[in-house]
Amino acid sequence: MRPGEVGEIGAEGENITCGYWHDPKESAVSFRSGKLYTGDLATGVEDGSRYNVGRAKYFLKWGAKRVRCRQLEELLLEFDALHEAAVIGAPDDALGEALTASVVPRKTNVNGLEDRLRLFCKERMPFQLVPRELDVLGALPKNSSGKAVRQNLKAL
Repeated sequence: MRPGEVGEIGAEGENITCGYWHDPKESAVSFRSGKLYTGDLATGVEDGSRYNVGRAKYFLKWGAKRVRCRQLEELLLEFDALHEAAVIGAPDDALGEALTASVVPRKTNVNGLEDRLRLFCKERMPFQLVPRELDVLGALPKNSSGKAVRQNLKAL
């Protein structure tokens, strides 16, 4: 991997299994060409080492670029009226995925929140990274570890 190039980490060797037990569908996703693709993304560094940049499933493909969801979520949380934020992709014929942000306000019944948040995004983010949709929720759907369940957000 060349410096600045981002790719998924693949592991191989005698200690790597050849697939998931009784799950050929998931095995086909993660095991390719004799390697286990971990879902972790890394970039090459000048000295030949790798730097982990995140998880593949938390990146969106927007046009020819990959967009880190966590980076956008951190920007959204700079808006003082928000408690939580999660960014997901919605199918987009032209760009691959359109950015959608689900947000939870600190207080209920915040008048004009969506309009103020849109203005905040336009002032702080490049035009192409401003979420197309903003969904204001009472709470984010979470798993037992307290992490946002992005698949459930897509279903909303």
